[in-house]
Amino acid sequence: ILPGVGHFSALSEFLDQGWRPFLQHYKRPFLGICLGMHSLFKESEESSGNGLGIFKERIRFLNVTPSPHMGWNNLEGKDSYLLKGLMNEDFYFAHSYGLGPLNGALSVTTIDGVKICSSIKRDNFYGVQFHPEKSGEAGYQLLRNFYDLSSDRCL
Repeated sequence: ILPGVGHFSALSEFLDQGWRPFLQHYKRPFLGICLGMHSLFKESEESSGNGLGIFKERIRFLNVTPSPHMGWNNLEGKDSYLLKGLMNEDFYFAHSYGLGPLNGALSVTTIDGVKICSSIKRDNFYGVQFHPEKSGEAGYQLLRNFYDLSSDRCL
């Protein structure tokens, strides 16, 4: 799990310390939370520097009011093991950057009339824009689902 609170430039500097190639070739389930999700992308408008490039899109400033967006929002999406039983639950978001819906999105969330990608998956890489650790029982269940994925309990 790569948690995230902070700035994309600090994340890029962390990845530059030898973590980028290690994580790009990581074979077990990987979960990026908020800025950790942004790490899965090539780059961000927030600053120069590079992410892991698992997704080629660029993280962008979200045109939502107020900014930063902080609050509870619902997920709309498809069934996946990570989000099993969680489509009608609210999660806590705290962010100014993100991206619109894209291929690979497990869920989207509508904030101030704008749909954003709230969770993604590609191969063994998962990302969530929200903070499960601040989302009560729903967040605990998401982390439990991820634990099951990473321990092969769901296979």
